[in-house]
Amino acid sequence: MGKNTYAGLGCSLLIVAFLVSSPVQAIDAVADSSQNPRWHCSDKSGVATYLAGDKAESAVLVLNKAKVLGQTLTVTSDATYIVLQSGDSPHVTFQIPANPDGTASKILMTGGDQPTLFFNDKEQVQQQGKFIQVVTSSNSTITLTLGTTTFAKVKFDAPATATAAAPVEKPAALAETAGSRELLKPVTASQLLNVVKAFDQGINKKCPGCSGTGKVKVQVRTGSQQQGMYSVPVFETQEKKCEKCNGSGIERSKDEVLIKLAGSMVKDLAALKKTDPKAQTTLTEAYDEITKDMIGDQKTWTSLTKNGRSILAQSSPAINTTVVALVEVKKSVPRENDERRYLVRVLGTDKEVYVDNPALADEVKSGRALMGGMVDDPILSGKDGKKTTVLRGGFLIAPQVTHDWWWWYRD
Repeated sequence: MGKNTYAGLGCSLLIVAFLVSSPVQAIDAVADSSQNPRWHCSDKSGVATYLAGDKAESAVLVLNKAKVLGQTLTVTSDATYIVLQSGDSPHVTFQIPANPDGTASKILMTGGDQPTLFFNDKEQVQQQGKFIQVVTSSNSTITLTLGTTTFAKVKFDAPATATAAAPVEKPAALAETAGSRELLKPVTASQLLNVVKAFDQGINKKCPGCSGTGKVKVQVRTGSQQQGMYSVPVFETQEKKCEKCNGSGIERSKDEVLIKLAGSMVKDLAALKKTDPKAQTTLTEAYDEITKDMIGDQKTWTSLTKNGRSILAQSSPAINTTVVALVEVKKSVPRENDERRYLVRVLGTDKEVYVDNPALADEVKSGRALMGGMVDDPILSGKDGKKTTVLRGGFLIAPQVTHDWWWWYRD
């Protein structure tokens, strides 16, 4: 075997070793290769390239939700639309002008207290309610679907670049330290309204299987007829109960999703800009939503109050945790700057907690109320040095409740 043969063999072995050792999936924000068999990912360039076929078709890229939030995605494709979804969440859709040479579109998704979506550097306020449900869905992935396309690539910028593109303003004097209370970014009335609508849709979304009717049409064979020498089956259209929603016409989000959406409402109520000209109107709409769906829907009521009771029963609930619970208002204590502190007992337990400066609380003096808030630093009460849990912001309301809502009076 000559020298050149050995050299060629060595080169071949080197190439094989490189191919074997190179990762198939190399971008953290992209789910593993088993979920993305039609994509090639380059760690060095941060680009995922669609492995197109001979014919135009839809391209689906599955993303790791925890990793992709905060990154800027630049999508280049000849598709005419992009869809984002997580599990059974609503579809967030962007329309793109048709361009056979491809159009570059920028997408930035942020999570945290106020999930926000930007498309081509413009905040997508009209789709925020849907996007919040994408982020709060229990599913760990987000699917990015491109409409019929012949080519596509997605470039992932570093998270630091994305953060710079959408900075969160925070005064230097209020810089947070690890483990401290969460400093909330001021929320406009329209942002709060989006969260309110998202919670309502989570409970009252029309079932896609039956379009909200509770019934679907099916073809049922009713017999057969003779046509010459052949026996031909006869079918007729009949209606039957939709199995997807069990005839209710409503596709309800999972309890864990509703708990997260309720937490978003609690935080946004705490951070609402009181100077916003639409603040009072939006507070009224939030009040109506809380009454109609947090109290008036038994399943939601049970889920939220059971979760809140279990959190507040703990000796030291984690700071910044959001809770919703049924309470008995014991007393109201005036504080500085026209604020008030309420002492309440969590019904179903012996636990008493303080609620500082909740929204929609003017009419609450005593008796039963639905409370929402964020766990804050506890305070010492009494000579025994006992710590009392404190909640801030959120709401404390006691609406007129019909006796048909018997669960309000149960505990």
